[in-house]
Amino acid sequence: MKPAKIIYVDDDIDLLESVTELLTEDGFTVYPFTNGYDALDKLLEEPVDVVLTDIKMPKITGIELLERIRVIDTETPVILTTGYADLNMAIDAIKKGAFEFIIKPFDLTYLFHAINKGVQHKQALQLEKDYKVELENMVVQRTAELTHALEIVKNMSSVVIERLTAAA
Repeated sequence: MKPAKIIYVDDDIDLLESVTELLTEDGFTVYPFTNGYDALDKLLEEPVDVVLTDIKMPKITGIELLERIRVIDTETPVILTTGYADLNMAIDAIKKGAFEFIIKPFDLTYLFHAINKGVQHKQALQLEKDYKVELENMVVQRTAELTHALEIVKNMSSVVIERLTAAA
């Protein structure tokens, strides 16, 4: 199985580097960015399994990034992180489609759990899509087979009727 791909956005360079290293050591492919605009460009270029982003950043906030991601991609889990959490911010984030909300400093066990949960969610959605496509293809194939069989039966019926008529 291919390693899960994560976009990680944080303007704190030290945290960005250390978390990226930890995630990479755990087998993830991580695309680190210090701003949301570069992260959006990467997401448009290549789908990922999870987006992990800080909320308080210059240029574009994590909430604004979430909103822009939801316009182009409704399925990729977006995990928001912040050191300045309040209940209203968390509720707003969830209403706008955040998958998870994590307070800094990270509990690494919880961070990894949230990321793995997000990856599993994305993979489950993809499996469901693949299964639906497979079912639709099977229905088209079976319909074609039934149409062909019906045509054979019609032709055979015509031959039988002609023979019975000729024999009478």
